[in-house]
Amino acid sequence: MRSFVQWRNHCGLSAKTVNDLLANLCTFFRWLVAQGLAQANPLEHVERIDTRGAKQCRRALSANEAARLLSVAPLERAMAYMVALHTGLRRKELNAMQWDFFALDAREPSVFIPAAVSKNRTDARLPMSPELSRALRAYRPRNFSPFACPFRHRVPRIETVRKDYLAAGIPLRDEQGRRADFHTLRVTFGTLLLASGVHPSVVQQLMRHSDIRLTTRLYTDASQLPLAAGIAKMPALTQRKWSEDDTQKDTQVEAANGRAASSAVASSHPNGILQSA
Repeated sequence: MRSFVQWRNHCGLSAKTVNDLLANLCTFFRWLVAQGLAQANPLEHVERIDTRGAKQCRRALSANEAARLLSVAPLERAMAYMVALHTGLRRKELNAMQWDFFALDAREPSVFIPAAVSKNRTDARLPMSPELSRALRAYRPRNFSPFACPFRHRVPRIETVRKDYLAAGIPLRDEQGRRADFHTLRVTFGTLLLASGVHPSVVQQLMRHSDIRLTTRLYTDASQLPLAAGIAKMPALTQRKWSEDDTQKDTQVEAANGRAASSAVASSHPNGILQSA
Protein backbone atom coordinates (compact mmCIF):
# COMPACT_ATOMS: atom_id res chain seq x y z
CA MET A 1 0.00 0.00 0.00
CA ARG A 2 2.74 2.44 0.98
CA SER A 3 4.68 1.85 -2.24
CA PHE A 4 1.58 2.48 -4.35
CA VAL A 5 0.84 5.76 -2.57
CA GLN A 6 4.46 6.87 -2.96
CA TRP A 7 4.38 6.01 -6.66
CA ARG A 8 1.04 7.83 -7.07
CA ASN A 9 2.44 11.01 -5.53
CA HIS A 10 5.27 11.20 -8.07
CA CYS A 11 3.93 9.49 -11.22
CA GLY A 12 2.79 12.70 -12.91
CA LEU A 13 -0.50 11.15 -14.08
CA SER A 14 -3.82 12.94 -13.73
CA ALA A 15 -5.97 12.28 -10.65
CA LYS A 16 -8.65 10.65 -12.78
CA THR A 17 -6.15 8.28 -14.41
CA VAL A 18 -4.71 7.27 -11.03
CA ASN A 19 -8.20 6.75 -9.59
CA ASP A 20 -9.14 4.54 -12.55
CA LEU A 21 -5.94 2.55 -12.09
CA LEU A 22 -6.67 2.11 -8.38
CA ALA A 23 -10.18 0.86 -9.17
CA ASN A 24 -8.85 -1.65 -11.72
CA LEU A 25 -6.19 -2.93 -9.33
CA CYS A 26 -8.73 -3.38 -6.55
CA THR A 27 -10.98 -5.35 -8.90
CA PHE A 28 -8.03 -7.55 -9.84
CA PHE A 29 -7.03 -8.17 -6.21
CA ARG A 30 -10.62 -9.00 -5.25
CA TRP A 31 -10.62 -11.60 -8.02
CA LEU A 32 -7.34 -13.03 -6.71
CA VAL A 33 -8.82 -13.29 -3.21
CA ALA A 34 -11.97 -14.97 -4.57
CA GLN A 35 -9.81 -17.51 -6.44
CA GLY A 36 -7.73 -18.25 -3.36
CA LEU A 37 -4.62 -16.82 -5.01
CA ALA A 38 -4.20 -13.98 -2.49
CA GLN A 39 -5.12 -13.54 1.15
CA ALA A 40 -6.21 -9.90 0.99
CA ASN A 41 -6.39 -6.80 -1.18
CA PRO A 42 -3.34 -4.70 -0.20
CA LEU A 43 -4.97 -1.57 -1.65
CA GLU A 44 -8.28 -1.97 0.14
CA HIS A 45 -7.75 1.03 2.42
CA VAL A 46 -6.16 3.35 -0.15
CA GLU A 47 -8.54 6.28 -0.71
CA ARG A 48 -9.23 7.80 -4.09
CA ILE A 49 -7.86 11.25 -4.85
CA ASP A 50 -10.48 13.94 -4.31
CA THR A 51 -10.94 15.58 -7.73
CA ARG A 52 -13.55 18.12 -6.64
CA GLY A 53 -12.47 21.59 -7.66
CA ALA A 54 -9.60 20.24 -9.75
CA LYS A 55 -8.59 22.36 -12.71
CA GLN A 56 -9.11 21.14 -16.23
CA CYS A 57 -5.95 19.62 -17.66
CA ARG A 58 -7.18 19.80 -21.26
CA ARG A 59 -8.69 22.62 -23.28
CA ALA A 60 -10.94 22.77 -26.32
CA LEU A 61 -10.02 24.11 -29.73
CA SER A 62 -11.88 27.08 -31.11
CA ALA A 63 -13.79 26.60 -34.38
CA ASN A 64 -11.05 28.55 -36.15
CA GLU A 65 -8.29 26.36 -34.69
CA ALA A 66 -10.17 23.19 -35.67
CA ALA A 67 -10.53 24.49 -39.23
CA ARG A 68 -6.79 25.22 -39.41
CA LEU A 69 -5.95 21.74 -38.12
CA LEU A 70 -8.13 20.10 -40.79
CA SER A 71 -6.56 22.24 -43.51
CA VAL A 72 -2.89 21.50 -42.70
CA ALA A 73 -3.08 17.76 -41.87
CA PRO A 74 -2.64 15.14 -44.64
CA LEU A 75 -5.85 13.56 -45.89
CA GLU A 76 -5.84 10.39 -43.76
CA ARG A 77 -5.10 12.23 -40.52
CA ALA A 78 -7.48 15.06 -41.42
CA MET A 79 -10.31 12.53 -41.81
CA ALA A 80 -9.52 11.00 -38.40
CA TYR A 81 -9.55 14.49 -36.87
CA MET A 82 -12.78 15.30 -38.74
CA VAL A 83 -14.63 12.25 -37.39
CA ALA A 84 -13.41 12.88 -33.84
CA LEU A 85 -14.45 16.54 -33.98
CA HIS A 86 -17.94 15.71 -35.29
CA THR A 87 -18.70 12.62 -33.18
CA GLY A 88 -16.52 12.78 -30.08
CA LEU A 89 -15.21 9.28 -30.77
CA ARG A 90 -12.25 8.30 -28.64
CA ARG A 91 -8.97 7.03 -30.10
CA LYS A 92 -9.66 3.32 -29.46
CA GLU A 93 -13.25 3.63 -30.66
CA LEU A 94 -12.16 5.33 -33.87
CA ASN A 95 -9.57 2.62 -34.52
CA ALA A 96 -12.27 -0.07 -34.31
CA MET A 97 -14.90 1.61 -36.48
CA GLN A 98 -15.95 -0.24 -39.67
CA TRP A 99 -17.44 1.25 -42.81
CA ASP A 100 -20.78 -0.45 -42.13
CA PHE A 101 -21.02 1.44 -38.84
CA PHE A 102 -21.46 4.65 -40.85
CA ALA A 103 -24.92 4.94 -42.45
CA LEU A 104 -23.78 7.43 -45.07
CA ASP A 105 -26.43 6.74 -47.70
CA ALA A 106 -29.43 6.86 -45.38
CA ARG A 107 -31.96 9.67 -45.53
CA GLU A 108 -30.64 10.81 -42.17
CA PRO A 109 -26.96 9.76 -41.96
CA SER A 110 -25.87 8.34 -38.63
CA VAL A 111 -23.03 6.49 -36.95
CA PHE A 112 -23.45 3.31 -34.93
CA ILE A 113 -21.08 2.63 -32.03
CA PRO A 114 -21.54 -1.01 -30.93
CA ALA A 115 -21.09 -2.04 -27.31
CA ALA A 116 -18.00 -4.05 -28.22
CA VAL A 117 -16.34 -0.84 -29.42
CA SER A 118 -17.77 1.76 -27.03
CA LYS A 119 -15.95 2.59 -23.81
CA ASN A 120 -19.17 2.38 -21.78
CA ARG A 121 -20.06 -1.02 -23.34
CA THR A 122 -23.42 0.26 -24.59
CA ASP A 123 -24.78 0.36 -28.15
CA ALA A 124 -25.39 3.85 -29.48
CA ARG A 125 -26.62 5.27 -32.78
CA LEU A 126 -26.02 8.98 -33.19
CA PRO A 127 -27.00 11.41 -35.95
CA MET A 128 -24.25 12.63 -38.23
CA SER A 129 -23.72 16.19 -39.39
CA PRO A 130 -24.14 16.87 -43.15
CA GLU A 131 -20.55 18.12 -43.32
CA LEU A 132 -19.16 14.86 -41.92
CA SER A 133 -21.37 12.61 -44.06
CA ARG A 134 -20.28 14.44 -47.23
CA ALA A 135 -16.61 14.17 -46.27
CA LEU A 136 -16.86 10.44 -45.48
CA ARG A 137 -18.70 9.66 -48.72
CA ALA A 138 -15.94 11.40 -50.67
CA TYR A 139 -13.24 9.59 -48.66
CA ARG A 140 -14.82 6.12 -48.90
CA PRO A 141 -13.34 3.94 -51.70
CA ARG A 142 -15.69 2.83 -54.46
CA ASN A 143 -15.09 -0.88 -53.90
CA PHE A 144 -14.98 -0.67 -50.12
CA SER A 145 -15.53 -3.63 -47.83
CA PRO A 146 -18.27 -3.02 -45.23
CA PHE A 147 -16.09 -4.75 -42.64
CA ALA A 148 -12.96 -2.72 -43.35
CA CYS A 149 -11.75 -0.38 -40.61
CA PRO A 150 -10.88 2.88 -42.41
CA PHE A 151 -9.04 4.40 -39.45
CA ARG A 152 -7.22 1.39 -38.03
CA HIS A 153 -3.51 2.26 -37.68
CA ARG A 154 -4.33 5.69 -39.15
CA VAL A 155 -5.27 7.49 -35.96
CA PRO A 156 -2.13 9.59 -35.37
CA ARG A 157 0.07 9.07 -32.34
CA ILE A 158 0.58 11.90 -29.89
CA GLU A 159 3.90 12.98 -31.44
CA THR A 160 2.22 13.35 -34.83
CA VAL A 161 -0.76 15.15 -33.32
CA ARG A 162 1.60 17.65 -31.74
CA LYS A 163 3.33 18.30 -35.06
CA ASP A 164 -0.03 18.89 -36.75
CA TYR A 165 -1.10 21.26 -33.98
CA LEU A 166 2.10 23.27 -34.29
CA ALA A 167 1.77 23.35 -38.08
CA ALA A 168 -1.74 24.78 -37.60
CA GLY A 169 -0.44 27.41 -35.18
CA ILE A 170 -2.13 25.78 -32.18
CA PRO A 171 -0.11 26.00 -28.92
CA LEU A 172 0.34 22.71 -27.09
CA ARG A 173 -0.24 24.50 -23.77
CA ASP A 174 -2.40 27.55 -23.17
CA GLU A 175 -1.84 30.34 -20.64
CA GLN A 176 -3.55 28.23 -17.97
CA GLY A 177 -1.25 25.27 -18.60
CA ARG A 178 -3.98 23.14 -20.19
CA ARG A 179 -2.70 20.82 -22.90
CA ALA A 180 -3.91 20.07 -26.41
CA ASP A 181 -3.79 16.42 -27.55
CA PHE A 182 -5.97 13.98 -29.47
CA HIS A 183 -8.58 13.78 -26.70
CA THR A 184 -8.86 17.56 -27.02
CA LEU A 185 -10.99 16.87 -30.10
CA ARG A 186 -13.62 15.18 -27.92
CA VAL A 187 -13.58 18.14 -25.52
CA THR A 188 -13.95 20.41 -28.55
CA PHE A 189 -16.97 18.41 -29.75
CA GLY A 190 -18.82 18.91 -26.47
CA THR A 191 -17.77 22.54 -26.05
CA LEU A 192 -18.79 23.60 -29.57
CA LEU A 193 -22.20 21.97 -29.13
CA LEU A 194 -22.83 23.82 -25.87
CA ALA A 195 -21.47 27.07 -27.32
CA SER A 196 -23.93 26.69 -30.21
CA GLY A 197 -26.87 26.59 -27.80
CA VAL A 198 -27.48 22.83 -27.73
CA HIS A 199 -29.18 21.77 -24.50
CA PRO A 200 -26.74 20.13 -22.03
CA SER A 201 -28.92 16.99 -21.83
CA VAL A 202 -28.66 16.58 -25.60
CA VAL A 203 -24.89 17.07 -25.47
CA GLN A 204 -24.72 14.45 -22.72
CA GLN A 205 -26.45 11.91 -24.97
CA LEU A 206 -24.30 12.77 -27.98
CA MET A 207 -21.15 12.31 -25.89
CA ARG A 208 -22.53 9.10 -24.35
CA HIS A 209 -21.95 10.24 -20.76
CA SER A 210 -23.77 8.60 -17.87
CA ASP A 211 -23.53 11.74 -15.73
CA ILE A 212 -24.29 15.24 -17.04
CA ARG A 213 -21.72 16.67 -14.62
CA LEU A 214 -19.03 14.95 -16.66
CA THR A 215 -20.35 16.72 -19.74
CA THR A 216 -20.64 20.17 -18.25
CA ARG A 217 -17.50 20.15 -16.11
CA LEU A 218 -14.70 18.02 -17.56
CA TYR A 219 -15.77 18.18 -21.20
CA THR A 220 -16.73 21.84 -21.43
CA ASP A 221 -14.15 24.57 -21.88
CA ALA A 222 -15.96 27.52 -20.31
CA SER A 223 -13.55 29.97 -21.95
CA GLN A 224 -15.05 29.02 -25.33
CA LEU A 225 -18.67 29.63 -24.32
CA PRO A 226 -20.47 32.77 -25.64
CA LEU A 227 -21.12 34.39 -22.27
CA ALA A 228 -21.92 37.82 -23.74
CA ALA A 229 -24.41 36.28 -26.18
CA GLY A 230 -26.03 34.45 -23.27
CA ILE A 231 -26.47 37.69 -21.32
CA ALA A 232 -27.91 39.33 -24.45
CA LYS A 233 -30.73 36.75 -24.41
CA MET A 234 -31.95 37.89 -20.99
CA PRO A 235 -35.59 39.01 -21.26
CA ALA A 236 -36.61 42.56 -20.36
CA LEU A 237 -37.73 42.73 -16.74
CA THR A 238 -39.34 46.19 -16.67
CA GLN A 239 -40.82 48.87 -18.93
CA ARG A 240 -39.48 51.70 -16.81
CA LYS A 241 -37.60 54.41 -18.70
CA TRP A 242 -34.24 54.93 -17.05
CA SER A 243 -32.55 58.32 -17.42
CA GLU A 244 -29.68 60.34 -16.01
CA ASP A 245 -32.20 62.65 -14.30
CA ASP A 246 -33.43 59.70 -12.20
CA THR A 247 -29.90 58.98 -11.07
CA GLN A 248 -29.30 62.63 -10.08
CA LYS A 249 -32.57 62.78 -8.14
CA ASP A 250 -31.71 59.57 -6.27
CA THR A 251 -28.30 60.97 -5.40
CA GLN A 252 -29.83 64.18 -4.03
CA VAL A 253 -32.37 62.23 -1.96
CA GLU A 254 -29.63 59.99 -0.51
CA ALA A 255 -27.54 63.05 0.39
CA ALA A 256 -30.50 64.74 2.11
CA ASN A 257 -31.28 61.57 4.04
CA GLY A 258 -27.65 61.34 5.11
CA ARG A 259 -27.66 64.91 6.46
CA ALA A 260 -30.91 64.29 8.32
CA ALA A 261 -29.53 61.16 9.92
CA SER A 262 -26.36 62.99 11.01
CA SER A 263 -28.40 65.74 12.66
CA ALA A 264 -30.53 63.22 14.51
CA VAL A 265 -27.45 61.46 15.90
CA ALA A 266 -25.84 64.74 17.00
CA SER A 267 -28.95 65.98 18.81
CA SER A 268 -29.30 62.71 20.71
CA HIS A 269 -26.33 63.57 22.98
CA PRO A 270 -27.20 65.56 26.13
CA ASN A 271 -24.76 68.31 25.18
CA GLY A 272 -25.51 68.11 21.49
CA ILE A 273 -21.85 67.05 20.89
CA LEU A 274 -20.75 63.93 19.10
CA GLN A 275 -18.14 61.93 20.92
CA SER A 276 -16.06 59.11 19.49
CA ALA A 277 -16.40 55.71 21.15
